[in-house]
Amino acid sequence: MARAEFGSDAPVRCWKTRTGGVLGFFAREAFVAGITPPAGAIKAVKTPRPPRALREAEAVEAPPGQPELAPATPDRESLSLLVEGTNDELTIGSAPVPAAVFSEVLAEAQAAVSGADVGAHPQWSPPRNALTALTGPERIEGLNDSLASIGVPRSYRPKETEATLDGLARVLATLPVAPTAPICGGSVIVVVGAAREAQAAARDLQAQLGLAPSDLLTVDRTDAGRQKVARRRASNRVTVLVVEASLRSRDLAVAASWIEQVTPDYVLGAVAATAKRADVDHWRARVGRLDALALSRLGHTASPGELMGLLPIAFLDGEEASTLRWVLTLLRTTLERPQ
Repeated sequence: MARAEFGSDAPVRCWKTRTGGVLGFFAREAFVAGITPPAGAIKAVKTPRPPRALREAEAVEAPPGQPELAPATPDRESLSLLVEGTNDELTIGSAPVPAAVFSEVLAEAQAAVSGADVGAHPQWSPPRNALTALTGPERIEGLNDSLASIGVPRSYRPKETEATLDGLARVLATLPVAPTAPICGGSVIVVVGAAREAQAAARDLQAQLGLAPSDLLTVDRTDAGRQKVARRRASNRVTVLVVEASLRSRDLAVAASWIEQVTPDYVLGAVAATAKRADVDHWRARVGRLDALALSRLGHTASPGELMGLLPIAFLDGEEASTLRWVLTLLRTTLERPQ
């Protein structure tokens, strides 16, 4: 239809794209049509500022003593640059679209390049089953109840009127963000927790920071161990130090005192997601300084959201925590729960 309107050589581009969703996931397909107007009508195209190549072509001056040159006609390349530089784009939802819609689009495009008014064209009404897709994100029934059942605190559950994937992503984006672990020379990073969780979290942190395996240490909580850490700091070497101290450790006070003596620049607490919020809160109070948490074994608990908001969370099962990873973790858990 476009070529019938503008000629067989009219550059017409039609392609599929995706709109909506959460960070690229759960998006809907849409169709985009782009039409390059004829070169003779280029001055009628509404655009904030033509490309530099086109501006220079139109600004050619005649040599002294010769008549002034007419504005240069833009070549096809300059015309394409101009079209690419505009922000005009038509996006139509993935519902079935009759040909009348494209007729209306072509009429508007032709009017834009010719300066004429758009003529009367039949208006398109979307099918009844396509109204939901065109009016906004789909509402998820029972989302709040499902999130509450897996331990997500009220402050990280969307309102009933915003119970959509977009709404869930927006409220999860308010979770406290873990500070970045320092990697400047002489930095000391302590990973504290039960042996299994602390060792795993320390390896994840070492990999994320791009440190060598020799930068990961496990030392005795003695003066000799503290002096070894001090020597590494003096030689400007980054140290990831594992300190074993589980939630119910009997010598937790001793471990906390030793950690304070090595004056760490960053402290990461490693705990299993199966732990109760009250137990982790009590452990945190006894350890002292904790900058962030690394959660593991999220697939082994029915309430992976229980520790949300207690402290900034840096890792989820070894992967860097993010809004998208939280969305996927919570949705996976709710979908796997028996109905």
